[in-house]
This record gives sequence, C-alpha cells and structure tokens, in this order.
Amino acid sequence: EKLLESDLSPEPQQRDRFGSPSGDARAFAVHVDTAAMVSIAPGRGRGGGVVLLAFLVVVGGAIAWAATNGAPEFARDWFRGSPDQNSPSNENRQQPLPVTASPKVVQTTPSPPALTPPPPRNVPEIVQTPPVDRARTALSAGVPDDAIAVLRPVAAKGDSAVKPLLAEALVASGWKDVKAYRWNVAGRKAREAIALTAPVGPSRGGHALLGEVLYALRDFNGALAAFTKGLAESPRDARLKRRVIRSRRQLRHPATPAPGQPDAEGSTTSEAVSE
Repeated sequence: EKLLESDLSPEPQQRDRFGSPSGDARAFAVHVDTAAMVSIAPGRGRGGGVVLLAFLVVVGGAIAWAATNGAPEFARDWFRGSPDQNSPSNENRQQPLPVTASPKVVQTTPSPPALTPPPPRNVPEIVQTPPVDRARTALSAGVPDDAIAVLRPVAAKGDSAVKPLLAEALVASGWKDVKAYRWNVAGRKAREAIALTAPVGPSRGGHALLGEVLYALRDFNGALAAFTKGLAESPRDARLKRRVIRSRRQLRHPATPAPGQPDAEGSTTSEAVSE
C-alpha cells in the first residue's frame, strides 16, 4: 500500500543530496523491511533469519539516514558504482593544481650614457700670420734676431721675396754687434746681407755696415770701397759722406794709432763707430 501511495501520489518527488529522489530511498528502505519480514517467515531457520534481518535493518537505516542527511562523497560514489572520472567531485579531488611559473625577472644592466662632446667654447680663432708680417713686427719692436729666425727657413726654400727683408734684419742685428765690439760677427752679417741682394738690388745698408767694420779693423782701403758703394745707394746720407772723408784721410796718413787710440783728428775708432 505504501508503494502504491508513493507511486500514485500527485506531489512532486523531493530529491536528496545525491541528485536522486528522496522518496525512492525511503521506498527502498521499505522494501528492505519487507524482505526482512519475509525472510523470517514460519517454517525457516530462525538463527540465520535473525542475522539476515539485523543486516537488512542496518542497511535500511543507513539508506534512510543518507536520504535525509546526505551521504559523504566516497559513499555516494560507492552506492553509484565505480567513481565517475568526469564527476565534479572527482575532478576537484584528482586534478592537480596548475603549476604557475613564477615571473622571470630579467636583470638589465643600464647602459652608460653616450658621451657627447662638450659644446664649443668661445675660443678665439688662431690665424696663422705670414712670416713676412711676423718679421716686420719683430723689426719694429727692435728684435732683429727674431726676424732673422723667421725668415731664414723661408729664404732657404728659394723664396726670393723675403731676401730684402732678411738683409735688412741682418744689417740691424749687425749694428748691435758693432756697438758690442763684435767686429767679426758684424762683418759676417754684413757680407751675408750683401750676398742676398746682389747684384741687382740695394744692400739695405750692408755696404755701410761692412765699411764700418773694416774701418774699425784698420782696413782703410776696404772701408773706403764699402763706404763708396753705400754712398752710391744713398747719395744724401751725410753719415756715409763723413765716413768716406775719414777713410781717405787715413790713407794719406798711414802712421795712425792702433784701434781704440786717438787718430790724427783726435777721435778714437769707437767714437767713429758711434757717429
């Protein structure tokens, strides 16, 4: 009767936590009780029947309790058969946790900053001055030896344009040697100046310098010749005119004092040079 009532009942069946109707579980428990009652029918052994009855009662009670309170997962799988590999519970239990690779930290060495050249400063531009201009500047400053040092290499390369200026620097330096009584040095510079300008150009004072040196060395014939050539280059030079007169006078009076001693006119050689 209970089975018929449960089958013919219009009420919807409630489902247990396994997903199966809870009424079926209770009906199954009723079947177990019925089977137990049949198993102990009259005419059969009571010892085995009692054991079977106790077993069926325990099983029926367990089924009824599971239908009401829900069974654990392992019991639910056991009741349904072999565990379902695709069941959500089995998936959650057997599926290993995904191994997430830790982010790889790449250490980058910072590259040094590119070296940029410093901005150009306001440096005055160095302009190479021509040798002739530097020599003229040195002569104007009264330093003829610097002019000679600048012009000699240029003249040695065959530049004839610098020769007159080099001769002028040699004569200016030679007159400084005359004042210091360096007669041989002054004479050498005078001859070099004459060689640079000969034979077409003026000696730039080379003849006058050479005549002064020869007069101081008591070579009056050579001095007269040098003074005469110098006067030909500068006819209005009063100083050269006096040198020519003195040289001729010394030639007319050969017995003259030694250099540095008073001559016939009472003047010394050093005084003649200073004139």
